[in-house]
Amino acid sequence: MKRFFYLILLSIFPFFVFSKGTKNSIKDICLVDNSSLLLTFSEDVKKIIKIVPELEEGEERLFEFVLPLSVFKNASFEINLVGEKKNRADLLTTEFTTKGNKRKQDRVEVYVAKDGFIDDIYVFYSNNRMRLGSGFVHKGEYIVVTLSEGLSQNEGYIELRSTHSLYSSVIDRVEFSKKGSVSYSIHWSGPAIDPTFSTTKRSICRIFHKGEYIDTNTSSDFYISDENNSTFAKQNTNKVYKKESL
Repeated sequence: MKRFFYLILLSIFPFFVFSKGTKNSIKDICLVDNSSLLLTFSEDVKKIIKIVPELEEGEERLFEFVLPLSVFKNASFEINLVGEKKNRADLLTTEFTTKGNKRKQDRVEVYVAKDGFIDDIYVFYSNNRMRLGSGFVHKGEYIVVTLSEGLSQNEGYIELRSTHSLYSSVIDRVEFSKKGSVSYSIHWSGPAIDPTFSTTKRSICRIFHKGEYIDTNTSSDFYISDENNSTFAKQNTNKVYKKESL
């Protein structure tokens, strides 16, 4: 009965778990590769759990692991894992809009930072997810995704994940918020991007500098483009929107 209770708890609140003798809740659970799982705790304590046997590409498996808890000596948990494709492309979110409508939907631009396959890579956003595509892509190429369900105008995130699983590897994450919210995610640091002055014609863009896109997992990587300077499927121009003086 105790084990059953904790299985339900993890499925509903996957990060509400405590390590033995502490109040150190789990912040994140994700694959490192097909043979290991990374658990990150709130005090930045990390634990690697080996997956035996190793996941095959595309294999779906209910994986059980054991953690020491403060109340019980040990407790077992089960999560759904999906094997990642080998030789996977490395990707970055380099441009997006959050003010779309039925006539002009929100879009997300993905830049290929390293050659590889994009099979089974998914775009997670708000409470939605969609497959990015399939096939082999090359460094320097761009993929533009039109979101069937628009992004929130006030607050949200975009994640590129290696599979459709909630516990898959996070390839890239971007957060935005008019409230200046600070992330709980280990894949983003500090305040979110402020989308207040972005529009369908003024997109949120990643800075391109010295032949590469800046990637520090912070809001300082991004700017709002000047009017009519969206550059979907092309290199960003770094032409920044300047707010008019009141």
